[in-house]
Amino acid sequence: MVDVKIITRDGKRITGRYLGLDGLTGLSLITLTNGSLPRIDDSKNEPMTVGQRLRVIGPQPAPRAETGPKTPMYVRIAETDATVVSVDRSPSGGVARVKIRSAKFSPVNIGGIAINEAGETLGIVDAVEGR
Repeated sequence: MVDVKIITRDGKRITGRYLGLDGLTGLSLITLTNGSLPRIDDSKNEPMTVGQRLRVIGPQPAPRAETGPKTPMYVRIAETDATVVSVDRSPSGGVARVKIRSAKFSPVNIGGIAINEAGETLGIVDAVEGR
């Protein structure tokens, strides 16, 4: 295991340990050792609708590079705005599949986490069609 530093949006540094890579999604698995990420009020339960705005959170290349015996790895996490274009429901009425669109999507967004305006996690991007 490798120690990593997670830097939150407000500059707070949290120590974590890199556990490995999930082969199915390509997401890095990290456990936090000295606390947790800031809590989000998830009291809202927004229904999924066509036209709804979402944000996709995922890694992007980081410009910083260093060399040396213990070279750190920098990962930049960014947000991509997207819009729901279709919602497929299961026979029970739950959400089975959601199609979203963004002019900025590329294969790098696969494995990104889709969240709504309330900060609720909706799912993981598993494919990107077209350019």
